[in-house]
Amino acid sequence: MGKTICCGNCGGSYDDELSKCPYCGSTNIDGAEKDYMEKLEDVREDLEDLDEIPTEELHTAVKKQAVRLKKILLIIGALMLISVVLYFFLNRQEERDYKAEYLWQQEHYPELNALYDSGKYDELEELLDELCRDKNANLTEWEHNEFMSDYTLSKSVLRYLEWEKEEPPDEYYLISLFDKEWYIKGIILRKEEYTEQEYEALRPYIEASEADFEARWKLTEEEYNDFCANLSSNRNRYVSFDKEEAFIKAWIKESR
Repeated sequence: MGKTICCGNCGGSYDDELSKCPYCGSTNIDGAEKDYMEKLEDVREDLEDLDEIPTEELHTAVKKQAVRLKKILLIIGALMLISVVLYFFLNRQEERDYKAEYLWQQEHYPELNALYDSGKYDELEELLDELCRDKNANLTEWEHNEFMSDYTLSKSVLRYLEWEKEEPPDEYYLISLFDKEWYIKGIILRKEEYTEQEYEALRPYIEASEADFEARWKLTEEEYNDFCANLSSNRNRYVSFDKEEAFIKAWIKESR
């Protein structure tokens, strides 16, 4: 596990080994580069395996290798795309105007703090959404940024539950909802990190999330403990997307 870094886009804190911010999706250059190299090594190993098929099994293996080769080509294409994205963000980093970011902080931090101190979190959320469209916006040093990231994510669970009333949920929706409800479980485990006022503001969304979680997913004790262990290993902040996706695919299949 790497060190904790702050997202330059949304200010959220996460492991520097991740290829992107788990909150806003912004690319983490160092993490993406590490992920790129790991995938490149997997491609190299897969290509080496193509020559290891015994002659007597050739007819059976041809079809399987064709499928594998197609996957490898797709991976290579994805890696090429990642390299282009990395180049873009590396150059974008060089264009940052640090003086402008500092002046932005001096201008807007007092206003943000005033709304936070008065407990007007919904107004604060709207203002943050507006201010973050400014190219010089930088919230990494704002002391309440992590709480507001958690507050916004917690509220999104209610929005998801409202959307479900309008149209049947698809797989992407269910994975996203499952992911957010596990994140809220992490908030519960990190309760001591919040002030009493902050946790009270989070409580309605926590309760709605927990109620839906218990009524909807019906995890076995083994599944629940497995997810809890994964959440704990990531400092109670997120669960592996691959684990969530696998669970939801199986859940959908069983539900049908």
